[in-house]
Amino acid sequence: MSTSTSRITVRGTFAPAALAAVGILIVLVAQSLLGELFSALIYIHEPFDWLGAYLGQLWQVALPFSVGVLLGLWLIRPIVPRLRLMDVVLRSVLASGVGAALVLVVGVVLGLLGSIEFQGALFANSFPAATFSGSQAFSSVLQAVNTGIQSFIGSTPLVVLAGVLLWIPATRRSSGAPTAETHDGV
Repeated sequence: MSTSTSRITVRGTFAPAALAAVGILIVLVAQSLLGELFSALIYIHEPFDWLGAYLGQLWQVALPFSVGVLLGLWLIRPIVPRLRLMDVVLRSVLASGVGAALVLVVGVVLGLLGSIEFQGALFANSFPAATFSGSQAFSSVLQAVNTGIQSFIGSTPLVVLAGVLLWIPATRRSSGAPTAETHDGV
């Protein structure tokens, strides 16, 4: 494939991949919000105690997963009309794996940064003593791996559905099948 053809393919697949990623982000945010609200109704401690867990879920799982799906469907293996259904499913599973890997990387980086503790005031002392908690880092890395696996298992059906829903209209347009634009008032 020539360079100009690959650029056209990459440009032509960004909008559908972004549409799928935004749709997945909306579903994951709504799922997380409903889960936290129901959890807050059952275990009421403080009125807005659930908000911190919800925002953490949003920034540490939903957003990186959606960005990973965007990268997977746009740059790594785009969904194009000439594919078979099995290829679309496999590319969607791959995109879900990229999203889960990004969730894992974000979790590991945040976990390792969170295991660094400063003793003393950070700004009052120019260079406070920093310690690294190895057991906390190990626990954070295990939690990040668990979160990455859970996001892959829990969200792969959603990504496959999004991939198939992107592929069906593109296939109908490229095969010459009648679409809504080609019907003259019928």
